[in-house]
Amino acid sequence: MMSTNRRTNGPTNHVFEHPAKEAETSAILKNKGGDSIAIQAIATTTGRDSAPSTARRLSRLQLGALKERLSERDLLSLQAIQKYRFINSGQIQELYYTNGSTEAANVRATNKAMKKLRDYGLIKPLERRIGGVRAGSSALVWHLTEPGERLLNLESPKDRPRKRFEEPSQAFLAHTLAVTDYAKRLTTFCREQPQLSIATLEPEPACWRPYTADGKTQYLKPDLYVVLSDENYEYQFYLEIDLGTEPMTKLKKKCQTYLDYYHSGEDQKRLGLMPQVVWVVPNEARKQKLTALIAECTPNNAQIFKTILTGTTPEELLA
Repeated sequence: MMSTNRRTNGPTNHVFEHPAKEAETSAILKNKGGDSIAIQAIATTTGRDSAPSTARRLSRLQLGALKERLSERDLLSLQAIQKYRFINSGQIQELYYTNGSTEAANVRATNKAMKKLRDYGLIKPLERRIGGVRAGSSALVWHLTEPGERLLNLESPKDRPRKRFEEPSQAFLAHTLAVTDYAKRLTTFCREQPQLSIATLEPEPACWRPYTADGKTQYLKPDLYVVLSDENYEYQFYLEIDLGTEPMTKLKKKCQTYLDYYHSGEDQKRLGLMPQVVWVVPNEARKQKLTALIAECTPNNAQIFKTILTGTTPEELLA
């Protein structure tokens, strides 16, 4: 079903109205080439930085002093790790360390920055490397430590409770990094497109949406919620990053969940529209199977869904 764009009243096939309801949407602040993280610039202090002791719990005052020693890119890196839960050094480099004279210079700058944050006790690498030892430093996968989490939450009135960290399973980590990588690709792609911006980029669990079905509260759990905008239009998507490892029965169930959410009208009440659901799949065979599955199980609402290949440019979202 076609819908009117909320800024230009022009047609777009990337959002879908509820059959019975239509509402105005709130304006979303554009953030060129970035995402929805609010950034506070931090001036770097001169002189040699020495790593603080992490043997004891740092006070809020100590964490505040440590934060003053971080550069803006340090803080960006920490926020990315917090946002995506796990991120490797190569992804950090492509997001924030791209202005060196050579690729080798960018790698060195990234490694130096990650070492600094690790020495400060703010991040740690997983024991498992993606790609093995031969992949080098880019294979290191980072997560926040308890001091790192608290440092980023200093503006909160009190410390937030943090669950005890456990090494993720290989399957969970592979999927999380794939989601992180697609978010990274969207960010870097929009930086190169003067007419296109990312207004919102939310991974799990920020993108989860509650709704009511059969009198019970359920949750829609996309991998990413994305809002792209140009001078004329705004495009909204729920993204599902598929690695080709899940059975088709599970994908069918997820498509049905999206249909239930669509018919609940939650987004239509909140936004005035239903974002398009885009499956990102690894190969053509998987794409054909999923496309046939969607046509079979959602014959009257297949237009809500779209399937694209992982290797295609993010511009395919807008096609």
